[in-house]
Amino acid sequence: MSSRMAFLLVFLILCSILEFYSYQAIRNILPNNWILNCYKIISFLLMIYILYRFTKFDRSQGQTRQDMYTVGFFVVVYLPKFILTLAMFGEDIFRFFYGAYNNFYPKEEGQTFLASRRKFVSQIGLGLAAVPFLSLLYGITIGKYNYKVINQTLFYPDLPDSFDGFKITQI
Repeated sequence: MSSRMAFLLVFLILCSILEFYSYQAIRNILPNNWILNCYKIISFLLMIYILYRFTKFDRSQGQTRQDMYTVGFFVVVYLPKFILTLAMFGEDIFRFFYGAYNNFYPKEEGQTFLASRRKFVSQIGLGLAAVPFLSLLYGITIGKYNYKVINQTLFYPDLPDSFDGFKITQI
C-alpha cells in the first residue's frame, strides 16, 4: 500500500469518526428525520469533495486558489466537528465508567449498561464548536481584508547604511 493510500485511509477513518460523533450530537438536538437525512447527505458530499480535491493536488503547480479554498473549507468544517467530538467522546468515557459501575452495583433490575446521551452535553458541545466555526468564518470572509497599514519611519543612529530603505512587515 502506498503512503498516499495509507494517508487517505487514515484521513477517511478520522473524518468518519468526526462525522459519527457530530451526527450523534445533531440527532440528540434535532429529532426531525428530514433534517438529519439532509445533514447526512451534505456531510457525505463534503467529505467526498474534500477527498477528491486532496487527491487532485499537484505539487508542480503549487497551491492554486481552488486548493486554498479546499483547505479553508476543510478547516471550517472539521475543526468545529473535532471540538464537538471531544465533548461527545468525553461524555462517552463518563457513560462507560458509569455503566461499568452500574453493572457491578445495579440500582434496579433490567438497567442497561450505557446510559442514554444527555441533550445538555450535546448542546454544550455544539455551543463550543460554534465558537471556532464562527471565528474562522468571520476571518475568512470579512477579516481577510480588515487590516491597517501603518508606515512608520524608524531612526537608529547605529544602524548600518546598508539597511537604509528596508521595510519591516509585521502581520
